[in-house]
Amino acid sequence: MPSLLHDPRTEDKDGPSTGARPPAVVARRYEVGGALGAGGEGTVFAAIDRLTEREVALKWIPFDRLLRPARVQLQIAILRRLQRPEIVPGVVRLLDDGVGAEDAWLVMERIQGSLFPGAHGGQGWGALEPPLVSLLETLARVHAVGVVHCDLKPENVLVNPYGQPVVVDFGIASLGGAGEIGRTSGARVRGTRPYVAPERWSAPATPRADLFAVGVMAYLALVGEYPSPSLAACAQALVARGAPRAVAEVLVALLEPAPQDRPASADDVLARIGAARRGTSPAAFPRGVLCPTTDVTRPASFHGPARLLHLPQDAVALLGRRAPSGGDAARNELMRWIHARLATVENGRIRIDRAALDTLDAPAPRNTVRPRRDLLAARALAARGRLHNAEAILRDVIRYAAAPPADRETVLGAAHLWTQVVVAARDRSLTARFLYDISRLTGQNDELAAIEALTRAYDATVHWTGDGLERACSVAPFADRELEQLRWHVRVFAARKVSVEAMRREVASARRARGRSRHASWRGQIAAWEGRLLYVEERYRAAAQRHEIAAQHATWTSARIEARLNAASAWMEAFSFRRAMRLAARGREEAAASRLPFLEGRAEWIWRTAADRSGVPLSPDVELVDAARHLDAPDLVLVLAVSEATLAYRLGDVDTFVRLSAIAREAGAPHNELLGTATLRALEVAMGVRAPDHDDAQLADRLAARGVPRLALEVAALIEDPTAIGGERRLWLQRLARFVPKRFQHLRVGVLSITECLHRLRIPSA
Repeated sequence: MPSLLHDPRTEDKDGPSTGARPPAVVARRYEVGGALGAGGEGTVFAAIDRLTEREVALKWIPFDRLLRPARVQLQIAILRRLQRPEIVPGVVRLLDDGVGAEDAWLVMERIQGSLFPGAHGGQGWGALEPPLVSLLETLARVHAVGVVHCDLKPENVLVNPYGQPVVVDFGIASLGGAGEIGRTSGARVRGTRPYVAPERWSAPATPRADLFAVGVMAYLALVGEYPSPSLAACAQALVARGAPRAVAEVLVALLEPAPQDRPASADDVLARIGAARRGTSPAAFPRGVLCPTTDVTRPASFHGPARLLHLPQDAVALLGRRAPSGGDAARNELMRWIHARLATVENGRIRIDRAALDTLDAPAPRNTVRPRRDLLAARALAARGRLHNAEAILRDVIRYAAAPPADRETVLGAAHLWTQVVVAARDRSLTARFLYDISRLTGQNDELAAIEALTRAYDATVHWTGDGLERACSVAPFADRELEQLRWHVRVFAARKVSVEAMRREVASARRARGRSRHASWRGQIAAWEGRLLYVEERYRAAAQRHEIAAQHATWTSARIEARLNAASAWMEAFSFRRAMRLAARGREEAAASRLPFLEGRAEWIWRTAADRSGVPLSPDVELVDAARHLDAPDLVLVLAVSEATLAYRLGDVDTFVRLSAIAREAGAPHNELLGTATLRALEVAMGVRAPDHDDAQLADRLAARGVPRLALEVAALIEDPTAIGGERRLWLQRLARFVPKRFQHLRVGVLSITECLHRLRIPSA
């Protein structure tokens, strides 16, 4: 029986080139202008995002026999994995994406810049060194998360006006560590020939292949031509063009034909360049090399946030389980992680991400012969809340079950479970990885295609538009009860980002669907959906009670925690702050124990917001916001940044406020989220860091139309000039105040209380 897996290694680099335009579905949101360029995958257009009015670059990729969805989906997975705060400055930002049946589109920030090495290229080593060092620093971090670019060349490294290189076009990059074959290995090699490392013709791509391309780029910038096969001649040419001899030796080392003769990593190259600059020998244990005195059993030896992701402590704990004797055994185990490209060394400390830890922490030994048993193990882990561990197992289950002789039943069961895990985890990087693996399956049946469509609908709900709901409504009902409940969950969740009326329709439809299935599990699901509807209708006490019922009926730990946090959020809006804080604290502990970072972050936000509203003195927690930025969850980053910026506003801490508002804008801008961005814009005006504009004057009206009168009044109080408010406007603002009972009007509803709002607006209490 043939394999169910489509192997993207069989694809050629040369794909379609077309003068056609993106489809109408793209034009709904983007005003597409002229073409910026065309390549093997498709055409890049200049465009304007109609929602945010920002300039973007829109890459439209039509499919054909050679160019398939799997290739594009892997590019999306890679770009999402790289959207981390310490990598973003050197990697193009992915703002939006979509994959259809016949084409795909990627929307990225538009980089205004020149080809590497920038405007000052060709003027000698002094001009080349800054952009080259910056590029190597970015590559060190890109390689640290298991990504190899595979097509580095001047056209794919744009240097902005500040002299900072930005890496673009990850269309043929590879993702994963040892054991996962890079997509550029095999019979067909894709890339631009002068920059392709010699070993790429017979072996998978590694970080050293990218370093070869960097060497070619540096040589071309200094000498003006491609390097010759004679490395001695290359060294002489570099020195003749003014490069210091020690630097020439480093650059020539990048051009070595055998990968083992090149520097081991980008960190190694940086160390050698630094030594050449100082006129000294490289340190005995330079960047990228683990120093023998490093105590790998201490969390301080690891990079990464201890908040939410718990990376340092979890890495130490995992080392302790796998090498209980410590000492040399622990170091040897860590070296295995580094050699497998699951960890790296940076500035003397070890860097490892959550995905790598969860892969290593999956039950061992991994059973590659009986994927059905692994599927049962993944289901048990998912139910206990260990979603990321379950995901690591499901990757292998699908890989082995889809290989000859294909076990279609197991593949379908794994896809069922993985979809549930994706929706529960609220991590867009995980979603992209799932869609990549599913898109590689050939000969899909209707149910697999429907699972993929449902996941794409859920992925689209990150935007506050109707796209997610439209996609979800197009997915036909499932025979499987759990998938059918998930389908309705996505529809209700998507409707929340459209309008209250849309949500009412979807909840009513879900109730009718329950009538066709009397299974007890529907009771908790219906309670959860009704609770969400009651919340947006501002019937908070009733919403909290429905969510508590949902928590009682939840069968997965993650669902129970989420229901409790939904109840806590509703109790907070009902001014039961202490009750909200107790529920949030309990949810935070449970989420931390199960390593559910999104839910832990949400619990932190609810607890801190309720505490602030109840009068507990707090200071801005910038560390918490920075930790949340390591998750691919823009909604969470936005609410955390805005709430902590509110604390900075109250304290008059302008520097912290500006930093947090920049993070909030970065998280909210691509997704058209109104509630958080409206509060942020109002705070910026009130803080005096931005002058009000025409759009600000309409914010309160837009919020009231969205069904959030409390927030509408608060934004008006922060932005509007009380001396310019007319009589009719005053009456309207008074009506907004009446949505909060008189006995609660002295309590904060966010930034201000209702009493404070009316006082700022010079309106008598209603």
